[in-house]
Amino acid sequence: MKIRLLLIMTLMLGMAGMAAAQIPQAEQDAITKTITGYISKNAQSVKNAVHPEVCRMMSFSPPQMKADIVIRSGYSEIMAAALHPQRPAPILQNLDIHVFKENVAAATLVTDQFTEEILLAKIQGNWLILNLLQKNLRMPASGAQDTDTAAIEATARDYIEGAFSGNADRMERAIHFDMHKVVPRTQPGSDITMLQYSPYELMIKWTASGTANLPEEKWEIKYKLLHKLDNIAMAEVLSSQYYDYIQLSRVDGQWKIVNVLWVPNPSAPRRH
Repeated sequence: MKIRLLLIMTLMLGMAGMAAAQIPQAEQDAITKTITGYISKNAQSVKNAVHPEVCRMMSFSPPQMKADIVIRSGYSEIMAAALHPQRPAPILQNLDIHVFKENVAAATLVTDQFTEEILLAKIQGNWLILNLLQKNLRMPASGAQDTDTAAIEATARDYIEGAFSGNADRMERAIHFDMHKVVPRTQPGSDITMLQYSPYELMIKWTASGTANLPEEKWEIKYKLLHKLDNIAMAEVLSSQYYDYIQLSRVDGQWKIVNVLWVPNPSAPRRH
């Protein structure tokens, strides 16, 4: 068993290193350790890997419903599922660390049981998982097409361009009603980092208020699709004001943002 675990760890580290050549080795190792702990059957390792306020969205395409749906779960459900005595530990097949920037990271995990988009943040010196979007590989494919990549980008642009233009209709079109959007905030004068949330209703009101309005020439938006599998995807949306890492799921034929981890662009003056 120990030999098998060592072989898995060696394979995983090699894969992560190839996918994230620009990430410092120490950070690669720390992120990899967190994700490995998350899929282990060790209670302490799982606990050390996930933030107590973690949000996991699971994407399903039940044949009897003829629709794509997402189901939200949290820390207690993740712990219970991970430690279920009759559930075998997932076997790692691939790990890609796509992004390491401003103490946040984005990765894609592939096991024999599921593929998962993962967003992490470095909090009090430890990498913790904040957002997960899972596709169970034992469920039938949804029928999503490669052409959906254009729809995914359109959703991402509705989100960020809607914010900068004060267009609440575009924002509402982009985000899922159960969206989990979070930013780590370090308290002034301390090393304590708290999570600040922006739920669906607040995002609509915030956009409509024009709080984030900017002239279009100052948006400086850069979009990149990080990964897509069937009806789940993850993308990076950089702008003059924010670094947004978004997870999307196709719901009833439309791509919706279900999870967001963001941080302020360090070169932008703090506005809010």
